[in-house]
Amino acid sequence: MYKIKGDFRCKYNNLTSLKGCPKIIEGDFNCHSNNLTSLEGAPEIIEADFDCRDNNLTSLKGCPKIVKGNFICYDQKNGYTFTVEEVKKHCKVGGHIYV
Repeated sequence: MYKIKGDFRCKYNNLTSLKGCPKIIEGDFNCHSNNLTSLEGAPEIIEADFDCRDNNLTSLKGCPKIVKGNFICYDQKNGYTFTVEEVKKHCKVGGHIYV
């Protein structure tokens, strides 16, 4: 299983997919400020914060199963607003949930 020791930042890259991402991140995973419409391919476990704000998401399908820090998904470019319940349905979060 592909693992990153430390933070993984792919923000501000106009990404449309997370396919090929490492499965375990031993730090923060920042994919905010891209053009993602799906979280399919996202890491499964993040040892710190997960930040997917400022994309075009309408679903959390494919999001990490475990985020030990904060889960941040507010300010979607398309105006969609997630709920805390949606996040909890898809992911076990150890920190705060920012929607």
